[in-house]
Amino acid sequence: MTLSPLPPRGVRLRRLGQRTVDHIWDVAVHDPAWPLTDPSRDAWTRLVERLWASEIVDEGAIRSTWTEDGVLLGFVTVTRVPVDLCPSPGGAVECGTYLFPEARGHGWNPLVKRVWLRYVWRRWPAAHALFTIPARNERARRAFERLGWPHQRAFATPAKGERIQAEVASPPAWLQRFADRRAWETGEAVWVYAVSHDTELAAPPHP
Repeated sequence: MTLSPLPPRGVRLRRLGQRTVDHIWDVAVHDPAWPLTDPSRDAWTRLVERLWASEIVDEGAIRSTWTEDGVLLGFVTVTRVPVDLCPSPGGAVECGTYLFPEARGHGWNPLVKRVWLRYVWRRWPAAHALFTIPARNERARRAFERLGWPHQRAFATPAKGERIQAEVASPPAWLQRFADRRAWETGEAVWVYAVSHDTELAAPPHP
């Protein structure tokens, strides 16, 4: 993979074919920041197949992300969140973004997230987009907060009732409930960030 230190303006989204699925796994298999709790090939295959099936019923999707000159950056996901799991006023979708290690630190993260959110909100109108980040992944958390987008956040651990003192106001009950569920499902502490549909997704600086 060859990436210039300053990205061009465009990020391209493409449907995943099997060759891209295999390539992503081959590149990311040894990445400590791999986002799946189960770091196995089978878990990756199950995720892709579940999201392929979800798109048939318009409940989710997965796309690969590319530079304008055809370099693969990683992948992005979206899943519609059932209202009983996250009773956000106006509904919610859960999004995920993954960049190859070689793509990090070059300004691609805000570009990818901005392109993906705009696509998601056109196709799945919802009041909020949620991003779940394991508490152990400080790099991802810092990268999200550097975006500068207004957001709400909640923290949860698998231990019932355990909390930490956040540096911001208490999250709304629906967001805390979703974070609690994600911590229980994954078996690890998580932060969940909520970006409102009304947020102006400021573009990163470009020379």
